[in-house]
Amino acid sequence: PSEAVSFVTDQRLSGLALVHPAWAGYLQWQTADRVRAVAGGRPLGASREASEAALWAFGGAGGSASDGEFLRKIDEWGVSFALVPQEWAKAGNFRKGWKPVYWDDMSAVIVPDVPKSADIIARYDASATYPPFFSGNLQGEKLRQVVRRLEERIRRGGDSAYAFYELGVCCFLLKDYARAEKSLELAIMTKADFAAAYHLLADIHRLRGDDQKAIDLYGLAVKFKPDLAMAYLQMGNLFFKQGDWQRGVANLKAAQAADDAWPQLDRAAPGLRKQLDDKIKEATTPRQRAKTKPDAHQPAGPQEPGKAAPGPDAPAAAADGGV
Repeated sequence: PSEAVSFVTDQRLSGLALVHPAWAGYLQWQTADRVRAVAGGRPLGASREASEAALWAFGGAGGSASDGEFLRKIDEWGVSFALVPQEWAKAGNFRKGWKPVYWDDMSAVIVPDVPKSADIIARYDASATYPPFFSGNLQGEKLRQVVRRLEERIRRGGDSAYAFYELGVCCFLLKDYARAEKSLELAIMTKADFAAAYHLLADIHRLRGDDQKAIDLYGLAVKFKPDLAMAYLQMGNLFFKQGDWQRGVANLKAAQAADDAWPQLDRAAPGLRKQLDDKIKEATTPRQRAKTKPDAHQPAGPQEPGKAAPGPDAPAAAADGGV
């Protein structure tokens, strides 16, 4: 996480840090040992208490503590910041009582929201633009505020694939599809294997009625991330619409087999799995197939990325957890 560590060194952050185990040595080397890294409970030059702090933060024995107790312990043990991957930042112990002050495609620097962090939070608080921290259900003016902050971040040089993608998601939610398309294309130019960006770009083309382009983009999404059940499902529906039953069924079966995606999809759209099973049975029964129009009875997906509202024109990107 070289850019994040550059931020740490530029801001002269020091003291105890909770760090991904693979990054601890690099962080200490780059900071000339100003930082004492605690890596997933394994202290590098840190105390036993610091090790316990890391276990607490990273879902260990202290994971069931209240947010207030967790923050009190973090302050007591002298933790200055955490350097964590994107996915770790979504953990409950980092969602409350912490503030992101730097983020990029790989990682985030997060500081505890305590008096000693007040200065850096005042200057660099990124809570409104870091996706794991702002709500996926924002609407209206609040969502437009996030757009403005993301645009400002990009103007200041934070033009990462992740920033472009999140801007694309926000513009999509505002139904500004032209701006969303441009942002997603920039995300893909920056990161050619960005499956979630292909996924949402495919949704835009599908909603516009450009079925073949949508199929091509969904295909790229699953090429780079094969467990995107909603991408397979939408491709299957589009093939049915074109009258290609064989590829339609093949893609619906691929959606069924995307095991990693279903726990989230079951929560977002509880009836989707049954609709998918029924569609496959219908499509593989010759008598029913003869009666059914190719575009009928399409399973509906979540209506917006990160939101559990099924609808007939649902974007598929929610399956990836994007933003």
